[in-house]
Amino acid sequence: LFDKYGHNARLVWCQEEPQNMGAWSWIAPQLEEIFGHKAIYAGRDAAASPAVGALAIHKMERAALLQDAFNL
Repeated sequence: LFDKYGHNARLVWCQEEPQNMGAWSWIAPQLEEIFGHKAIYAGRDAAASPAVGALAIHKMERAALLQDAFNL
């Protein structure tokens, strides 16, 4: 992918887990080292729980996450 899109490509990391969970905190510095610029995070805000506990809120957050992933 790097060879195909080059150094100036927009790099977005998308994850369904809250920002303080999942791979983001580990992968962000790795991506910066590999690609030479910071990745943009698209996902849920940091939270104490991995789930919001209400399906309606989950669906709204998921929709926002996908919107961010393709439009940041």
